[in-house]
Amino acid sequence: MKIKARTEAIFDETTGRSVMVAFDHGTEGAIVGGEHVPGMLKKLSGSEADSLLLTIGLSRVYNVTYGKLSEKSPTVCSGIDVPVFSAEIGSGDPLDSTISPWEPQDALHAGAEMCKMLLPLGLTDTHAWGRALRNIAQRITQAEKADIPLMLEPAFWGQNSACKSDTAIADAARLCVELGAHVLKIPAPDDPKVLQEIVDWSPVPVLVLGGTPRDGTDFLEEVSRWMEHGARGVVVGRNVWNRPDPLAAISALRHVVHDSDIKSARERMESAGAPLGNTSQL
Repeated sequence: MKIKARTEAIFDETTGRSVMVAFDHGTEGAIVGGEHVPGMLKKLSGSEADSLLLTIGLSRVYNVTYGKLSEKSPTVCSGIDVPVFSAEIGSGDPLDSTISPWEPQDALHAGAEMCKMLLPLGLTDTHAWGRALRNIAQRITQAEKADIPLMLEPAFWGQNSACKSDTAIADAARLCVELGAHVLKIPAPDDPKVLQEIVDWSPVPVLVLGGTPRDGTDFLEEVSRWMEHGARGVVVGRNVWNRPDPLAAISALRHVVHDSDIKSARERMESAGAPLGNTSQL
């Protein structure tokens, strides 16, 4: 029962939907817009986001320093693995592997209601793929014992990134369910009907990730379509904090996700401003 209650903690009590802001991109360096960690965490703590996706390290900082500034402060989902691209930070290389230096229990100790891992796709090393699957299965077993939900994210970041397609997204989502994920965070299929199909057969909530920074109006139209086709919410990083006014961007997302009010959302996103500059492609 604790897993179910903690899962619901990332969703709005009234709508059952969630605007989760991802600020876990530091493994790729100080990406434009996200350089000032304390300042951004403070902003996010007082934002209209329902939840935040942070690394274990930032989860600790957030909950100790900023998480209690308001009773309505966003809850936390902690990433417990790290993508490995190369020995150089911010290299832009394809994904080589993932490592999981933390366990679900560490996420609980950091004040999180949920933890998250990547399902690394596009790998060319069968042994690395097998190790990743075994690691995920072990962490999900640990999460069950610790009574904390684990969200899985299919990440098409490997050398064979061309394998990404609507069919591959659906297959990856199914594998995540088979592995025992409590929540899915998936890339948006090009065909919204595929998203609807995934939602229909998935026994767990489906969230859609935001992806690269882009025109605010176009992005909101995409979010609106995702919600119309059954998504329980969105996980958005750079399309929030890579803009001059992240709080306005979060407000815009709330208007779409919780209120289905695209007109008000456009007005708020216009206030958020255009993306600040080039960022990592992840």
